[in-house]
Amino acid sequence: GGFLTPTDFADLTSQVNWSGEAGLLGLAVDPDFAVTRHVFLFYSTDDDQRITRLTSNPGFTAMEPGSELVLLSGLPRTANFHKAGELRFHPLDPETLFCSTGDDGEGIGTSGGIPLVQHPDFYHGKILRISKDNGQGVSSNPFWDGDPTSIRSRVWAVGFRNPFRFTFYPGAPIADLLYSSENGDSTDRCSWVLKGSNGAWSAAGDAGGFLNPPDPNHHVMQTLPPSVLGIAIADSGPFAPGGPTLYWANWLSGIRRYHLTGADLDTLTAIPEDGGQVFTDDIVGTDLEFGPDGNLYAAWSNGDDSTGGFFSIWRIRFSGVDPPVAAFSTSPNPPTGPAPLMVSFTDSS
Repeated sequence: GGFLTPTDFADLTSQVNWSGEAGLLGLAVDPDFAVTRHVFLFYSTDDDQRITRLTSNPGFTAMEPGSELVLLSGLPRTANFHKAGELRFHPLDPETLFCSTGDDGEGIGTSGGIPLVQHPDFYHGKILRISKDNGQGVSSNPFWDGDPTSIRSRVWAVGFRNPFRFTFYPGAPIADLLYSSENGDSTDRCSWVLKGSNGAWSAAGDAGGFLNPPDPNHHVMQTLPPSVLGIAIADSGPFAPGGPTLYWANWLSGIRRYHLTGADLDTLTAIPEDGGQVFTDDIVGTDLEFGPDGNLYAAWSNGDDSTGGFFSIWRIRFSGVDPPVAAFSTSPNPPTGPAPLMVSFTDSS
């Protein structure tokens, strides 16, 4: 298939705690990797969750020994579930790193009457945006308070339960917008999320604002039963039949796809050929990514520890051709006459 045998880039098993939903959860390659040689990780330890940066050797084959730098530590680590952990660079913003944090099982907690997940002074249930150089907040973040080391200066959006994966619109990127794949209580959601918005998760659970946030800048586009995982967008090519297409994986029922519609690309419309059902039911994706070759890649851990090396990475390639157009001639032409009538058909498809 044109791939080399995998080799270990870095071995972090001595410092990563992979209990339950914890573990090595996010990975992002610097957009300027050829120059910086930087790779960013989000992982759980025994005591916290953290974002670190590794530097590759000049041959890009392995981590430089001792090069790991902790950019941000102290992210919530009370529970072994709702850890989120996505890392991504916005196509328009190669200098800052976006990441997601779950509610860490403490979504029902409050401070000053405000749920922790909605409070910008707590890391629970957030989308963060930090400098890739030092992990600090940036002044264009919506809750910036003048202190780049404060929690609120790092917060980009609030009110999430477990925003396990998110993605950005590719090709013609849209500033200050992401699409989130999030685990709820009994219902999961795919959301259109603008900077500074509130996803409304609280102790009220799914029955509260989670499925219909009052903030118009957080719009729930689609819901599914648990558990939704990877999300990716194709804006052109064979994976975007008829227009921009969002792919959304469910751990139990395969991958679905929807047309991104609406003036603000804030609604999802089922593709007629799929009938609203799965695009593929034999492949699921803990993570989904379109590669530089235009193919769709899906990584899968089956919800278990991925320490045995027996889980899969799939490549989904478009191998179809344009459907045939039926064409034929008849003799007699037109094929009409009194019964019984003999008609000859000549195929010209």
